[in-house]
Amino acid sequence: MVVSGEAGVGKTALLERFEQDLPDAVWAWGMCDGMFTPRPLGPLFDIAARLGGELLALCHGGGAPREALFRALLGQIDVPGRLTVVVVEDVHWADEATLDLIRFLGRRLRGVPALPVATYRDDRLGDDDPTANHAGYGLLTDAAGTNSALVGDPSIDAATPEAVVYEPGKDGKLRLVALEYVVIADAWNATHAVPPTLFGQTFNFTPSPNRFGLPPFYSLHAWVWKHNPAGMFEMWNPSVVCPAA
Repeated sequence: MVVSGEAGVGKTALLERFEQDLPDAVWAWGMCDGMFTPRPLGPLFDIAARLGGELLALCHGGGAPREALFRALLGQIDVPGRLTVVVVEDVHWADEATLDLIRFLGRRLRGVPALPVATYRDDRLGDDDPTANHAGYGLLTDAAGTNSALVGDPSIDAATPEAVVYEPGKDGKLRLVALEYVVIADAWNATHAVPPTLFGQTFNFTPSPNRFGLPPFYSLHAWVWKHNPAGMFEMWNPSVVCPAA
């Protein structure tokens, strides 16, 4: 998940509110520092200090291959029955190794009860900025609505949501508020015995007929940019009004 905004807009405060809403989750925070020569994988060392175990031992030992560090982190957040939220703050200052870590996690979280979150300042990024591209910024701003090709794909990838949810503001502009992951039930059930899961959450099932005109499907919402009093992963957000719905 990506939380973006101008400096001082309240990205960290938003995440701290989410932390209050998920008291049973384990939260591990890492910071990117705005230095001319940032320490490679600096946020990973911060996260290791919180999680301990093999990851911390590898970080302290020095000389561990990057692949071993990434795999150790993935292993320590894959704990059945426990949600782990891994936060990397200020990704606009991230070194290339940290950007690779974010992409590594984003592509390997199917079935893992973990939620990776990255924050960055979007007032200094262009469409071709490598930080934005690694964080999924280009995808999220370009996917205005539903990506029909992804909906038909029988796989779930945390880095590529099938739909994005916008809310109209008072100024008439659309504001990104949530992500939605969708997979057609028949396609998923053909190779799986149980419903899909992501971020430690089981997808909701919607039968047919439905207002979307889709065959039966599984879906999961993630209200990343809009607080949902019903819960971050609930299907409906009572705080959001869609005039066209």
